[in-house]
Order: sequence, then C-alpha cells, then structure tokens
Amino acid sequence: MPTKNITTKRSEIEIIEDIYGPLLFGQTLTVKLQELLRLLPRKRPRIDSYRSLVKQLYDENGVNLIIKSRKTK
Repeated sequence: MPTKNITTKRSEIEIIEDIYGPLLFGQTLTVKLQELLRLLPRKRPRIDSYRSLVKQLYDENGVNLIIKSRKTK
C-alpha cells in the first residue's frame, strides 16, 4: 500500500522559512494564494484552507501571514 506524503504544520513552516527566510516576531508576510498553493498544496484551493497555518504562525512565531487572491479586494 503506497504511503501518503502528509505535510505537518511544522514542516510547512520550515518550507515557508526556506523560501522567505527566517521568520521574525512581529513580521508580516504577504503571499499570493497561487504561490502558496504551489508550495503547500491543499485539496480546497481557497484562503480559508490555510486558516490553521495562519493561526499557528501567529500563535507560535508572532508572524502575521496575509494571503492574497485574485478575489481579495
């Protein structure tokens, strides 16, 4: 039986740090939804599918992740 590649929130944060550099307390990181979907794919391609990642980044690292989409005005 093939194993699924399950990405944990911790490894997702490591992927973000690899791309954007070290995350500093109080930092605001603005990312396009399309870019985030390439880095951290989700079944549902919507901003709300990253809600837990946004919360964890803020709670543990003090980083405010803002995700922009073409629908975001």
